[in-house]
Order: sequence, then structure tokens, then C-alpha cells
Amino acid sequence: MTTPQLSTYISGPMLFDETIQQTIQDGKPFVQAITNAAMIPRIKVNTGTI
Repeated sequence: MTTPQLSTYISGPMLFDETIQQTIQDGKPFVQAITNAAMIPRIKVNTGTI
């Protein structure tokens, strides 16, 4: 989340459940880094085609 003004162009990333549970290099939760960058984290919930 180091791109300046990223939230001006992107409201929030779509993440898999596994990604939401990860941390960034400094140990901070990935979701916290996203919200600190003024974006809304979203989770991908569909399971694909039947």
C-alpha cells in the first residue's frame, strides 16, 4: 500500500480468504494496511461454476 493516492483510483482490493489472514512485512495485518490506505478490503466469496 505504498502507491501515493491509490485510494483515489481504487476503492478496495478483492481478496481471497487466505490473503485476508496474512500480514505485511512489518507484521501488521494486511487488512489493516488496506484500511490505513483509505480503502475497503473485500472478500471473494463465490465458489466458481457448478
